[in-house]
Amino acid sequence: MASGRYVQIVAMSGLQVSPPPLTTTTEHLGLTWSQAATLFEATSAVQGSHAHAIFGYGLATLEGSRRPAGTPPLRRRGAWVGITWGGTTHCPAETTKPGSASTSSGSRRQIYTSVVIYGDHGDGAIVYTSRGAPPCGGPMQGPTVEAAKEVLSVPWQQKTPVHAGAIGISYRAPACATLFSTAGHGNLHTGQFSLDVEVTVPFDHAACRIATRATTIRLFPSLTPPGAPAAPSHVALSHQATGPVAVLEAGRVGGAPGGSAAHASSSAASAGSASIGTLGGVVETVGGPAPGSPHPVRATVIVRGAGRSVVEVSTAPDGAFSIDLPAGTYQVTARSPRYQDGRGVCHPGSASTIGVQPGRTTKVRITCEER
Repeated sequence: MASGRYVQIVAMSGLQVSPPPLTTTTEHLGLTWSQAATLFEATSAVQGSHAHAIFGYGLATLEGSRRPAGTPPLRRRGAWVGITWGGTTHCPAETTKPGSASTSSGSRRQIYTSVVIYGDHGDGAIVYTSRGAPPCGGPMQGPTVEAAKEVLSVPWQQKTPVHAGAIGISYRAPACATLFSTAGHGNLHTGQFSLDVEVTVPFDHAACRIATRATTIRLFPSLTPPGAPAAPSHVALSHQATGPVAVLEAGRVGGAPGGSAAHASSSAASAGSASIGTLGGVVETVGGPAPGSPHPVRATVIVRGAGRSVVEVSTAPDGAFSIDLPAGTYQVTARSPRYQDGRGVCHPGSASTIGVQPGRTTKVRITCEER
């Protein structure tokens, strides 16, 4: 692996990654190395501690395994591919009779987990697990192939007061999402707590409508533990950052351009904070019965970045909105309860993407076309 690309063939039973043609470009499938590696680190299948992790661009070939529904054939297909191995596992104590063969990890066939991101802007990925022996013993397993899922932190709203150390919230996430984890950590003395709601979603979740769900989060430390001082009179709640959540724990992800040893998520964060612009505008319904004049509506604006990060903002009653974003290109849509009962998607005219420039305000008019 060098400069963010594979430079020799890597073969794992039914999956092979070959070096791509030499090129000067550092962006593939609409993603830079840092953006794509952020998705790799957020893949639920690589959750946990691993001794080794590499990531780069190559030509992926999958043979001998059934592909998940909707996955195209992978025959020397350009893809971002991450591989982990050497996971940390705590096994029950093993006893070995004198003279018997050792069952140490050195005698077992290593299992490799690969994430193959083949879709433009990350809209499509699989997880390939090679054939091998489980780290705690047992018969050989694999290989397996499944659709990849990423872990996202999503926005939430408080719905109930804090009661018995817990709080009721609602959160907005794609309807195809599954609740992954919730957490509420803070300071018992100041009453300041940070809440986080994480879900798993398919990499191609852009087609899923946004749904609102409810859950309860328990605060830690508890507001009423035995022998604790009196609970604060006011509890202040704040959001964790939304977007992809790194669940891969590794010393470093090898393969970064320039040989950087930084985690992909940290690299992407520092790059994204370099320059900020503003996206603002209005959401309107158009068409319908005569005269069909534009009419502003309250809506939720959904902004998707190249790294698959998702930001949502609610408009004012007159449909106006404004949000600060890192400079770049975004897909912008909206949904309104007054348009097809919230099921329809509103778009900014014929433009498929909207560009945000540093230090400038980009105006956009999102229309919900009535028939």
